[in-house]
Amino acid sequence: DFSLFVSPLTERWVVVTDKTIAGLFGLAPGKKSKNELGAFLSANYTKKLGANFVYKTRLDMFSNYKQKPQNIDIFWTNALTAKLTKYINFSFNLDMIYDDDVELFGPLGTSPALQVKSVFGIGLQVKI
Repeated sequence: DFSLFVSPLTERWVVVTDKTIAGLFGLAPGKKSKNELGAFLSANYTKKLGANFVYKTRLDMFSNYKQKPQNIDIFWTNALTAKLTKYINFSFNLDMIYDDDVELFGPLGTSPALQVKSVFGIGLQVKI
């Protein structure tokens, strides 16, 4: 049900092909990529909730040794799936990201901040 991966020395690459937005991801002007050396942790948990529901969560954490190692980048994803009937499935995903190097834009304009994405789906499953 649970797994944990810890890497005290790892490298992370950030690649942005559009130079006009590269600065929003912490890249130097005119650059398309950067690398970060640091520590990485990934924790995964899966739990079956009854006969038809499954919950999965994954927490990834990265600390950059070169720049502000106390500011940990976090990516946390959660997924709940269910088989509602013989043919209909349901899913709900919630992703949360906090990266100190990423600048937010738009009406809020405060950086850095928590980024949240949620996806809800209902699907038809037919075996042929």
